[in-house]
Amino acid sequence: MYRLKDTTTYLILNYTYPLYKTFFYTQLVILFSPIGFSQNLVYNGDFEIYSTCPDNTSIPTLMQIEYCTGWTAPRRQGTSDYFNVCSPLNPQQTVPTVGVPHNLFGSQEPLSGNGYVGLYGWFSFGYNLFEYREYVQTKLAQHLQKGKAYKFSFNASLAYSSYTIQKLGAVFSNESFYEDNDDRINAVPQIVNSNGYLLDSLGWTLIEGTFLADGTEEYLTIGYFEDSMTMKDTIPILDPNEYFHWCYFYIDNARLEEVSLNIPNVFTPNGDHVNDNFEFGVFITELIILDRWGNKINHIVEPNAKWNGYLSNGEEAAEGTYFYKAISGINNLTGFVQLVR
Repeated sequence: MYRLKDTTTYLILNYTYPLYKTFFYTQLVILFSPIGFSQNLVYNGDFEIYSTCPDNTSIPTLMQIEYCTGWTAPRRQGTSDYFNVCSPLNPQQTVPTVGVPHNLFGSQEPLSGNGYVGLYGWFSFGYNLFEYREYVQTKLAQHLQKGKAYKFSFNASLAYSSYTIQKLGAVFSNESFYEDNDDRINAVPQIVNSNGYLLDSLGWTLIEGTFLADGTEEYLTIGYFEDSMTMKDTIPILDPNEYFHWCYFYIDNARLEEVSLNIPNVFTPNGDHVNDNFEFGVFITELIILDRWGNKINHIVEPNAKWNGYLSNGEEAAEGTYFYKAISGINNLTGFVQLVR
């Protein structure tokens, strides 16, 4: 359930223009089985290690997010933030700007430890569709191995916001997306929130998923990757007629580990809501189903594609054994699955 924070006055002043967060100061002075408890391939994924204690929100000329060791803002005008218990209290303030638990964007205890990071999912200035985004990024501890399955998870908590979204996610890439702007990163996330609208500001929502590595992945980027012109997963929290529109999230506990992948060989689409779909529990973009004579009977093209046991014309497929080809990046998974009604 959403809870309004006690820093509303400060926030409204700060939200006048998100590119320059110092305005606030100038005015106020798959179906898988884990391989045990494996190594976290995200360095400083709990955001505890820092080089300098943060004392302000980030600005393009001073990215305090980079005080959190190993992390940065790939969009240099998209100034994501670092929060820590150590943050000092300015004499003109009632709460530290980037303190923990109380700060400029609301109040939240860390999931663990003393720190977390924060970012705007998006920000709209006025009634123009202003595509301002913030992301956090890190270089992985090692290159991922081609064809291996990896599970990634992180936790998000809604801070003081006028809107919220569903599709907060993560991209694993071979490039850093480093650019001197605040634009949306045009990439398809392998991991996307599947818990519905992110409304919880009292606790933390776990976002997790599994994907097959291409073997080129070197960077992790967390944020909101939906196109502003087409995104349909946004709902208002405050008065939708307000001049400023934004959603801001705290992020904690990013974890990446290798897992073993078990693909089911039978499913039962009988409407009992148990094993009704043939799905992988791993990020795929296409799923092709062939009958025993090699005829293509269905072709599903969507993130995390799954087969519900129907033909492409909407008719039920007969019981029997079918061949599948699942596409995930440059990886193809092939095999047979038995349909039992």
